[in-house]
Amino acid sequence: MDFGRKVQFFTLDTISSVAFGKPFGYMSTDSDLYGYIENMEKAMQGVLIATIIPSMNWFLKQDIVQKYLPSDKDPIGFGAIMGVAKQIVSERFGPDKKVKQDMLGSFVAHGLTQSEAESESILQM
Repeated sequence: MDFGRKVQFFTLDTISSVAFGKPFGYMSTDSDLYGYIENMEKAMQGVLIATIIPSMNWFLKQDIVQKYLPSDKDPIGFGAIMGVAKQIVSERFGPDKKVKQDMLGSFVAHGLTQSEAESESILQM
């Protein structure tokens, strides 16, 4: 048993449970859903550089770079998690709003827009 991997599954399920009111299901499926962990491990060095060097923020906003960054339409990795978060947020802001006692519910209660709630929800992960 890879205890380190189980801890990662537990952590992501705990964060998603607090953030969205239900776990994504890493523990119940005993798998790296959406390939998120694998992709984050590969991208971590680049993420660290982007957060340490302020000018990288400008560079990452350029159109030519944007097409290579994760998208909420990606089937795996961070983009897939972005898509799941965006879907859950849209359910809370849609015509049949769902009110829950979780972080997303707090964002809604404190007046964040749907776009702001999406950004904050993704940031939690």
